[in-house]
Amino acid sequence: MVGGNSKEGQKVIRPLMEKAGKDIYGDDGKIIDSATAVAMLKTFKYKSHFGIPPGQTELKRMVSKIDSVAQEREDKNIIALSRAESPKLWPGAKLDLGPLSGRTDIAKLDGKAVVLIFWRANAHPRGTTSYEEINDVIAKYIDKKKFEVMAITGLAYNEAKKYNNINPILNAHFIIDAQAILNAYGVGDKPAIVVTDTNHLVKYAVVNYVAITPRILNNLLSEL
Repeated sequence: MVGGNSKEGQKVIRPLMEKAGKDIYGDDGKIIDSATAVAMLKTFKYKSHFGIPPGQTELKRMVSKIDSVAQEREDKNIIALSRAESPKLWPGAKLDLGPLSGRTDIAKLDGKAVVLIFWRANAHPRGTTSYEEINDVIAKYIDKKKFEVMAITGLAYNEAKKYNNINPILNAHFIIDAQAILNAYGVGDKPAIVVTDTNHLVKYAVVNYVAITPRILNNLLSEL
């Protein structure tokens, strides 16, 4: 895959993007229309990249099936590097709902999976708090009523409202001015996301923006 957000990286990738053209190819070397490509990517079983399709001699835009074994190995490494400092949020730990008890009715979480989104202003590496992909994933499964989403921030009401109007988190119960809760879970002022199963065992937890989150969130919610 060719990529890079640095100026040097962009100097390399832009000419390649222009040369690759607008056509999108599949692993079989056939052209895929853009709508089909988007639908394939939304299943999280495919990835977009530049490659040389069968029958071609130059780099093209491609949508390819993900190697699940290699992906799982890569995911484990990324999750380990992005792990929360507190063992309270490590995979396999029983999520303590106590810190939430003063701000929401935790009884409604019985038998449901929990998604905790700890957010702040400018959490995304490009300077936004964009949760579009996460919103899309949650929207696919929210009608099952098998999980609850909590969006937790240390921001006070006015600041939280301003930033959520710019880059909203949808289908979530908001808990604002909640630095004490962030501290209780050991995330401090870092953005983080935690996903449990219906027994409240942590299945996934990372701090900071991690690109694999929407795909893993999709997989976990689809299994509920």
